[in-house]
Amino acid sequence: MTSRRKQVTTRKKGPDKPAPFSWFPPHMLRAQKRLLEEIKTADLVLEIRDARLPRLSANPTLDRIVAGRQRLVIFNKASLADPQHNARWRRHYERMAVQALFLDVEEPSAANRILTRSKSILQPWAAAFRARDIRPPPPRLMVIGIPNVGKSTLVNRLLHSKRQPVAPHPGVTRRTGWVQLKGRMSLLDSPGVLLPRIESERDAFRLSWTGAIPDQIVGAERLAVELIRDLSQRERVAMFDHPTLPIARSDIPELILEKFAAARNMTIKGGKPDLTRAAELLLREFRRGILGAITFEHPEESSAGDADSQQSQFSTH
Repeated sequence: MTSRRKQVTTRKKGPDKPAPFSWFPPHMLRAQKRLLEEIKTADLVLEIRDARLPRLSANPTLDRIVAGRQRLVIFNKASLADPQHNARWRRHYERMAVQALFLDVEEPSAANRILTRSKSILQPWAAAFRARDIRPPPPRLMVIGIPNVGKSTLVNRLLHSKRQPVAPHPGVTRRTGWVQLKGRMSLLDSPGVLLPRIESERDAFRLSWTGAIPDQIVGAERLAVELIRDLSQRERVAMFDHPTLPIARSDIPELILEKFAAARNMTIKGGKPDLTRAAELLLREFRRGILGAITFEHPEESSAGDADSQQSQFSTH
């Protein structure tokens, strides 16, 4: 993978082991330091993950930061994930006693579902104040997660406004502050924070495909070729069943990308396929769910030491 100063680094691990990958720009380090301070005043953490990557979109560093705090894990973009796998992951987290919701934060009902669940989780917290004849203060909810999982979209939904900028690429949210919600609650968005090092090249691809890492870090063409390689091994992928795309699963990924470019009339001088434009379009169509509902991870692959197992009072709806 291409190295970038201060943002992307690689380190050789041996002839047969791929180098670890890193995209950790300075604003992530600043955000991580601020989280360590702000979390001290949060009564409930809303952790946003990507339903297509239920495990990988959880940052273990954030797990350590929120340890001991009440937490609701929201698996966003559930409509882009395989429904059968969503059900399997629900059962998995139920066994691990983790509070969780699978939904799309852009749905009209999402904000009410999240606030209703949050109030339910906070009932023991409020009861502890009332037991001392103290009126509970407005609870403070903090939104955390890796880049581009939908944190700012959720904040805007909860506020019924476009207070936070939203874009289909990571690194948009930089500055945040506590804001008031209706119903005596405070809310804080936070910039996305990735792990400083991603050990697996496969994980780096998956995080890039789902938008957590900018396309230009790895390169759109390489991302598209590797995505095609992955999708060709899966069932129910629209691009292999489309009547206007003369594509076979047995084709090599590079040839499939060329055929995709030709079918979309994407050419450069001399009539050659414009692979860069085709790759960018393929990635956009995947992220919009046009190529099918895909989940990249299975519960059986998750780590036995997952920090989720430390959470309690789980239910899903």
